Amino acid sequence: IKKFNNILSNIEKFTNSAAAISDTIQNTLDDINRSLVLAADSVDEAGDSFSKMSKDLTKSANIINKSLPKIMKRVDRLTVQLNSITNSIDLALKRGDFNFEKLIKPIKIDIDELSYKYRELAQDLENITMNPSKAIFSGATVPPGPGER
Repeated sequence: IKKFNNILSNIEKFTNSAAAISDTIQNTLDDINRSLVLAADSVDEAGDSFSKMSKDLTKSANIINKSLPKIMKRVDRLTVQLNSITNSIDLALKRGDFNFEKLIKPIKIDIDELSYKYRELAQDLENITMNPSKAIFSGATVPPGPGER
């Protein structure tokens, strides 16, 4: 009977240890479950944020794409008009129509510079039309197409 009591005592100790281990495992599993729930919530929030940002970028790109053709037409018209003025002044000066060559020459230089800047602007706007992400992300380049390397 003494041995049986020892066996029962050892079984009781083992059972208590197993219960403590089981409680520890259950607590750990509960902590992991809470962490997973928090992580899932964070992923959902990040997904919502990225979705909103994507929609906003799409709206911005649409606005830019709608506005650029109008702006390009205006810049093109202005560039043509400036070139016409410059050419007319240049012809008049060459013919000697004016005795104001000294006065007009700085203005002609300014008009030539302005015309050059408008051509640069037109080129920049054309580049943005071809790659709107460059305007949004400032500096993104168009990846080369097949056979363009």
